Amino acid sequence: MKQKSFETLYKDKKIRIESLKINFPPKIVETCYIDGAQVGKNISSVFRQFYTTRFVVAIEGINREIELRMSAKPYSLKSGHQILVDGDFVSGDINLQFPDPKDVDEQFKKGYLNFFLKHGLVRMGIPMGIIVTLLTQPDTFAKIVFTFIFNSAFIGFVFSMMQWRELKRAFGEFK
Repeated sequence: MKQKSFETLYKDKKIRIESLKINFPPKIVETCYIDGAQVGKNISSVFRQFYTTRFVVAIEGINREIELRMSAKPYSLKSGHQILVDGDFVSGDINLQFPDPKDVDEQFKKGYLNFFLKHGLVRMGIPMGIIVTLLTQPDTFAKIVFTFIFNSAFIGFVFSMMQWRELKRAFGEFK
């Protein structure tokens, strides 16, 4: 078990979010405290590239949405966090590699096919298709073309599907 704690002050209220990673069964349990009192608890999967947890709590009689974002730090293997209240950044890592919710919303509207073509095929499929084709060294032109097209499409599909599902988990469930 690995536990992380994130704290900040917001309007004279101490917000603390504890994130507990449990290895078996694999899950992450996040608990939100305001001035030491538990106000919310969420359980999520450990198999995520990035994730967001939201708690709706009353602060000074007004319902506020507290959001914890976890993702990779730029140019690093370490993860970072952000705490937002009603969508406004309160504390954490400013340069977190976390998808912009507005861009994700636009992507959902365009659909999966557009996402596959743009992110899966162009960004991952074609470059990896070239690498696989060069590594396998097919002996005829027809095999070169087939190997490139098949691997580009397959790898692009797999990576885009994984990213699409990750975006749906992080943002789709709150629509």
